[in-house]
Amino acid sequence: MLRLLTLTLVSISTFAICQKWSGPQVIGSLDTSVLNETSGIAISQVHDDRMYNLNDSGSGPEIFWTTISGKNTKKVKVNNFKPYDMEDMSLGPCGDLKCVYIADIGDNRKKRKFLSIVAIDEMKLKADTTEVGPEFVLRFVYPNKEKYDAESMVVHPSGDIYILTKIVDEENRRAMPAKLFKLGKKKVAKAIEKNEKAELEEVATVDLPYHLYNYNLWGRIATAMDISKDGKTLLVLTYGAVFEFNIEFNSLKEFNARKLDAKSEFRIVTTKKLYQQEAIAYGPKDNEFIYTTEVESGDGVSEIVRHVCE
Repeated sequence: MLRLLTLTLVSISTFAICQKWSGPQVIGSLDTSVLNETSGIAISQVHDDRMYNLNDSGSGPEIFWTTISGKNTKKVKVNNFKPYDMEDMSLGPCGDLKCVYIADIGDNRKKRKFLSIVAIDEMKLKADTTEVGPEFVLRFVYPNKEKYDAESMVVHPSGDIYILTKIVDEENRRAMPAKLFKLGKKKVAKAIEKNEKAELEEVATVDLPYHLYNYNLWGRIATAMDISKDGKTLLVLTYGAVFEFNIEFNSLKEFNARKLDAKSEFRIVTTKKLYQQEAIAYGPKDNEFIYTTEVESGDGVSEIVRHVCE
């Protein structure tokens, strides 16, 4: 009986990912007069039919929300925040609150002295809200004075924060394995309390080029990611594909992306051909995911695309 129970539990864990994703479905479009360089989205778990959006580098301290199909765009100013290059969004706990996290982590030239993440209480983002103050602004750096460019961030249901880098060997035109960094919630709390910079911890390597060998250079680097509601699956977007895979955050030292089983532990989904797609999120439930593009397509439309688990 014990052996049967163990096998059952393993089976449930192993098949956490979708076994077959549908083809792309265009479900709407963004208002490009306002959202002209979308680099992060998150689907609200508090408000019905609400998708948070943010613009890329050069944008002011603002977030937006629309319906999931891109209608009724609303802008909210974030006070006490001076972003440099916002790249991703995530939903997660911050203390007893449910927060929207904004990741100001872009560093194309690798010259930034520090990066930042802002957390906003989602309950303060009401229909008539025009500006809001953050619960906190977290400043942090990579270990050993290293510099990385990154466009992908998630908040685990535990409150831990993870960042996935974007590494390209420019000289040889090669995509390199991404590095996964962690900011544990205790380290976050300490840094905020003492108003000091936190230091990221490198916890794993995610070898996207190994699995995405059929895609070109830009189809092998991470441009955004999201995490499942149970915290067991990551969804990584590239310029060409979505890589969904199981990951056990409690034992990252043993994680090896190259050893993921193709039948049960990862899926590769070819995306609709959108130029410069840099935002992805699971839907209201984990049986669908949605992504958008920074750039208008040939007919002047910035499409919102969905895939559904069949």
